[in-house]
Amino acid sequence: MTAAPELLRQGAQRRGPGFSIGFIGSTLRPSAAGGAIAARLGIAGAEGRSTVELGAGESAALPGGGSVRVIEIFVSPDGTRTAAAIEVVDGRDA
Repeated sequence: MTAAPELLRQGAQRRGPGFSIGFIGSTLRPSAAGGAIAARLGIAGAEGRSTVELGAGESAALPGGGSVRVIEIFVSPDGTRTAAAIEVVDGRDA
């Protein structure tokens, strides 16, 4: 099943069956790490919490199976607001 893209704003959460994803903020990666903006996401489940930094096109595993993929990261011109377009595939759809 193909996941529908969703927009997650900084400070917002997305809950799924057995997990939650929160958009903590964005960071600028150094040139040695590929340069580009990354979204810092908090992922929580029954096993605990973790933090990942994902650039556009990168994915991370979700508790219980499935994954979250960052499609694109948007930053306001003054840098005060950010959002990430994500695709979530939970373990039931994987």
